[in-house]
Amino acid sequence: MSSRIPMYEGDSYIRPGMSHPVETTAAERASTPLPTVDELARIEREARRLRSEAVGGLLARIFSWMSAQYSRANQRALERAIGRPTDPADLE
Repeated sequence: MSSRIPMYEGDSYIRPGMSHPVETTAAERASTPLPTVDELARIEREARRLRSEAVGGLLARIFSWMSAQYSRANQRALERAIGRPTDPADLE
C-alpha cells in the first residue's frame, strides 16, 4: 500500500500537507455560525494588539542593533586614535 502526503510551501519551508482533503457540504457550511459584530470587534482588537507588540519588538531590535553599531564604531575610532604614534619616539 502506498500513501502519499501532499506537501506545500508556505513561508519558505516545505511542510507536510493534509493527508486527505477536507470536503464540506453546503449543509455543513450553512450550519456553521457566522461571528457576531462583537466577536469581530474583539478579534480585531486582539489582532491590533498583537501587531503593535510585533512592530514594537521589531523597532526595539532595530534600535538595539543601531546602538551596538554606533558603539562599535566609536570603539574602533578610539582604538585607532590610541594606536597612532604621537611623537617620533613612538615611531622607533
